[in-house]
Amino acid sequence: WRTGKDVALEFLVSSMVIVALALGIYSVASGTIDSLHEVSRGWQWTGYNLVHHQDSVYGNIAVTQSDGQSNFYVSGLLMFTAPDPDIAFIEEVTHFPLLYHPSPQRVLLIGGGVGGVLNEILKHPVTKVVYVELDPIIIQVAREHSLTRALDDPRLRIELTDGRLFVSHTQEKYDVIIVNLSPPSTLQLNRAYTQEFFRKVHNILSPGGILSFGLPWSETYVSQEMISHNRCIYETVKKVFPGVSIIPGERSIFLASADPAALTNALETIYYRFQDRDLATRLLTVPYIQYKLSPERIERLLAPLRAGEPVETNQDLRPIGTYHNLALWNVMFYPGSRGFFNWISRMQLWWFLIPVGLLLTVPISINWRRVSSRPMLLPVVLAIMTTGFAGMTFSLISFLAFQTLHGYLYQKIGILVAAFMLGLAFGGLSMNHIMNKLRRDILALGKIELAISGYAFLLPLILILLFAHLDKLPPFIPAEVPLSLLNWGAGFLVGLEFPLANKIYLGSKSGVGRVAGTLYASDLCGAIVGAVLTSVFLIPILGISKTCLVIAMFKIASLVVLITATACPRKQTKGA
Repeated sequence: WRTGKDVALEFLVSSMVIVALALGIYSVASGTIDSLHEVSRGWQWTGYNLVHHQDSVYGNIAVTQSDGQSNFYVSGLLMFTAPDPDIAFIEEVTHFPLLYHPSPQRVLLIGGGVGGVLNEILKHPVTKVVYVELDPIIIQVAREHSLTRALDDPRLRIELTDGRLFVSHTQEKYDVIIVNLSPPSTLQLNRAYTQEFFRKVHNILSPGGILSFGLPWSETYVSQEMISHNRCIYETVKKVFPGVSIIPGERSIFLASADPAALTNALETIYYRFQDRDLATRLLTVPYIQYKLSPERIERLLAPLRAGEPVETNQDLRPIGTYHNLALWNVMFYPGSRGFFNWISRMQLWWFLIPVGLLLTVPISINWRRVSSRPMLLPVVLAIMTTGFAGMTFSLISFLAFQTLHGYLYQKIGILVAAFMLGLAFGGLSMNHIMNKLRRDILALGKIELAISGYAFLLPLILILLFAHLDKLPPFIPAEVPLSLLNWGAGFLVGLEFPLANKIYLGSKSGVGRVAGTLYASDLCGAIVGAVLTSVFLIPILGISKTCLVIAMFKIASLVVLITATACPRKQTKGA
């Protein structure tokens, strides 16, 4: 029977939901949502003279002006300024890789071209420049503000696509490839610093070709986090390219080539090419080049990098470069977090044997007959909690896989989420349809636990096969189709378990509302832990394969607890 308190609570919750829906519909229909967006935009750019603001499917572009200087932001991050850009950065990132090549004819630039880099590239005697930019709005804004004349140069071809996708599919060869992207602070950016990406670049470089990219460094003090961050990418690129050189600075320039001799040019050769090409530069001069390329200077500034501790390489399915970048910036602004990041960076798979062991030993060590006449309560709660953890982790892995393959996630994330939710619904409906026909509910729940464990074991193998044979898929089957099917399968398994767990739990406890609330709360707790632990630590540090092993370990432990509780006879209540 429902009490008056239960009825009042239901009425309150229902009223709140109805009011929230009504407010949402009204705000969209009346345009109030746009006004709220304008207000929030004003808060974001308080103190700035905002002259342009535009959203795209890839981010947000904003332009501010101050004392004749225009500042261009993408998703809140300053990308470049005009008409006085960071000339030191632009000239160094452009001219050094081109000067190392004896005759750069075909150049590929990935990202960051409209801030002045294209202008500098076209000062060299190149015959063809391909500029790959993901967001067409950036090109549009650059034209509107007359940022660069280079966009109309006949030698330039603009490709509006993801840089990694272009590298994967192009049949052309390039003499110099400049990756002018931010450090791997996100999984999307990390794709341009993995071993798999460097292999793809290797395939499209002409003989003696040079790859160039930059990472933050310091000419004064170098923290251990910065050393680990740079060493990770350094060791990664060395796995692919025999020749790797670094020109250190506040932003170090990495040069890589399949031919080590291409990077051993004498200083006199670089000086000659600089003068022979008659480059009109504002900062780069022969004395400045001599200073930057001084062997003594390079040796002194790179000594901490070469003496650093060995680190793991950065890979698609183990994006540890993102973790190192996260640690670098967190320790920079919150020095007290250094100890935590140093400790967590040593994470090993065996660490999780401790919580798994606790999960096993604590319930097993309890004398179920003495403690409770309802021995299935705790095992069912643990099963749902670990399933919530697993479901969230499986979804995050599918998001990462899609982002690795395509680069942009937010435009297609709805498809992946919808696939998981459809799987949940179909799994729940299927279980509701067959639940009353089951002879042994506990046995069925154990089989679902085992199936989720098996899914965790198989998922890395499926992803490895998908990554290896993606190019062999028919053109009418995009990458989101197999990934959506995987996400649907994960949702289906999770959906199967919830109704059955409710039935078992309800058989041990009265009160439908309390039962559903307890299990739903358990599911949410597991999902929250999975969202934080998996995205920030597990996948970047352990990689996808070991993360799935962690899930399998927890689900097997949950299964053992379930079996143990089933084997314990119930405590007989008085009068029974």
